[in-house]
Amino acid sequence: MAEPRNIEELAQKQIELFLAEESCQFLDAAIRLMAHTMPLSAVARRLRDEAELLEEYG
Repeated sequence: MAEPRNIEELAQKQIELFLAEESCQFLDAAIRLMAHTMPLSAVARRLRDEAELLEEYG
């Protein structure tokens, strides 16, 4: 028989999954808005700059 799980641990994991998915959806919406209002080359440049910052400091 499997060891019983703590309901709080299960709830916390679901909260983390929900927040991660929500963040990805927000990012997708922001990129689409940028692509709609800016030249695609500027969007790509901005995303590359952000990725570099994440790699350097993240």
